[in-house]
Amino acid sequence: NYFIMNGITRLINGNNGTYTDAKVKITGTIAFDGSIAFGEFLETRISATKTFTVNEAKTFKNHFLHNFGTYIMQQDAIIENTGDWTNENIMSFDVPVGGHVYGTVKFMGEGIVQNVTSNDYEFKKVVFDNKNGIIPGFIHLDNGDAYNVTIATDALFTYGYVDAETHNKMLVFKDNATVAGASDNSFVDGNVRKIGNDAFMFPTGDITAGPVYDYL
Repeated sequence: NYFIMNGITRLINGNNGTYTDAKVKITGTIAFDGSIAFGEFLETRISATKTFTVNEAKTFKNHFLHNFGTYIMQQDAIIENTGDWTNENIMSFDVPVGGHVYGTVKFMGEGIVQNVTSNDYEFKKVVFDNKNGIIPGFIHLDNGDAYNVTIATDALFTYGYVDAETHNKMLVFKDNATVAGASDNSFVDGNVRKIGNDAFMFPTGDITAGPVYDYL
């Protein structure tokens, strides 16, 4: 069963909320403007033609994301996603101003396999932090037949192996994008492409060989 959110310009605005097995279905124009002290939404499903926004500087915690409408992150917003990320339509990040930053998507599965589908939409800021204790998990890039997964500004590798090989995908970094933190605990297994001619350290490695980080 889903908690249904409909109407125009409605807010989820509870402060220090506790969420246990809560699933929300977005059937209107809804924004998250609160805070989560404990737990997460088990699933967020955005219906076709509907809109869900994470407001400026807010952190939304979620397990499964299924977007068939429009998903928006305002500047400084964060989403901590611990399960699969499935984007089937519009994924949008507001342009930051005055020293603020793009919204950040954190893949924080607790050692489980996370499947990421973004289709023809890019991420801006990404953190890979999938682990069970100190044991890295896996983030599978599973983006359909036509598209790779693209990061526009920066990626931080903390824990978790980004698997681009299983589904024959590529992690693409746009011009001026940066990478930090890659190590034996977190790298891309498979193809990486960098657009542009600025200095760049490719965060590549091989899971079957260790796993071992072997940057280019």
